[in-house]
Amino acid sequence: EGSLHADMMHFDAFKMADGTPFLLISNHGGLSVSYDNLETAENIGLSTLNVSQYYSVATDPTDPRFVYAGSQDQGFQRCGQFDNQDIAFFEQVISGDYGHIAFSHGGENLWTVYPGGWVTMYTNPKQGTLTAAYDMDSEQESVWLPPVVSGPDAYEGGVYMAGGSIEGGTGSHLVKLSWQGGAIVPSQSDFDFYDASGGALSAIGASAANHEYWYSATTNGRFFYSRDGGDSWEQSVNFIPDGHYLYGQAILTSKFDPERVILAGSGYSGPAVHLSTDGGENFTPMSQGLPSTLVFDLASNEAETMYFAATEAGPYVYFTEAGRWYDLAGQCAPAQTYWSVEYLEQEKVARFGTYGRGIWDFEIETTVNDKQPAFADIEVQLGPNPTRGPLWVQLPQGQWEIQLVNNGGQVIRTWQGQSGQLQLQLSAAPGLYFLQLSQNGILQATRPVVIQ
Repeated sequence: EGSLHADMMHFDAFKMADGTPFLLISNHGGLSVSYDNLETAENIGLSTLNVSQYYSVATDPTDPRFVYAGSQDQGFQRCGQFDNQDIAFFEQVISGDYGHIAFSHGGENLWTVYPGGWVTMYTNPKQGTLTAAYDMDSEQESVWLPPVVSGPDAYEGGVYMAGGSIEGGTGSHLVKLSWQGGAIVPSQSDFDFYDASGGALSAIGASAANHEYWYSATTNGRFFYSRDGGDSWEQSVNFIPDGHYLYGQAILTSKFDPERVILAGSGYSGPAVHLSTDGGENFTPMSQGLPSTLVFDLASNEAETMYFAATEAGPYVYFTEAGRWYDLAGQCAPAQTYWSVEYLEQEKVARFGTYGRGIWDFEIETTVNDKQPAFADIEVQLGPNPTRGPLWVQLPQGQWEIQLVNNGGQVIRTWQGQSGQLQLQLSAAPGLYFLQLSQNGILQATRPVVIQ
């Protein structure tokens, strides 16, 4: 509360209406204020915080009012009054970077991970502080925030981690962290993913339909499958997407078919999402309708007729009947990186966490429309993308307003055009942008653009 975060981005001096001077220091931990020229400072971001750069957002399995979040430098957070009616104020339980929230013991215990493999566990996540911790210390560890996932049995007494080696030294193993006798007890499989592939373990998943089916991926784009609960592994012949260097890939298993598994990662040099229906032996692209983007997380509805993807280009939904992805952002969701997604079956809600614009819920309603399919989208062709120079856009019929918007939602430039091909000069710094097309003041389409 009284300490300044090391990563200070900006500070400045101000005066109140009565002339009282004060300093504001903005930093990765939030915002601090000082009334005595920095002899003391108070972190005013510890409570009633309602926006952070979220890596992971997870709803408590035992009480949907409680939502937990792991954030960039603003710590592990929780909220006990998340009801979709008012602004949800989060409490910062501990500072730092946290992600990959998982549950064990039927949702009673919560696990999350800090960079480098420091895993913390809470036996009372709703009110308490961390109960115990385990630190992975070895040479060939996973990505910056190593994946930690729940086991296939929700009542299991531990979680699984994309590890290095619990014995130290070399090796990349599937690690189980069990809560036994008041302590975290680590164990690991004998299989060394680094020795088998040359990459570290960066994504793991197990089938709830058959607990013997396990899946994994590595940092160098290799995929493995197991039929004996993770004791032995076979390597797929496929080269699959690399993941994010901080977070890894996303693996989603079917609740009904143990051999159906989806893997997602970077889509900048190939399809971002791949589907296997034979237990990971072979994959086919599952990216129609999805732009060239990076997928951080996946979720499905209860019937697996819809899949949701949290991506660098926004929130997306896949309809199995249509066989393609659709943009979910619409006209009100922020143009931002969406880092996590979960589906709440009872509430019929897809809950997304964003990297700086809060938590967004998309309520799923089933309607029948004989005139137009749900999530109809206009066809917009553009290229080259990524680009270092001008961008060509093929506009549909009519008069159009085109806006280039940065990742923070600011309009960089606006053009006017009509049906046909239009050349846009993109004089902006390298990064991810969004091209928004509006007609008669109504947003009709949003497309991600990468400026190199």
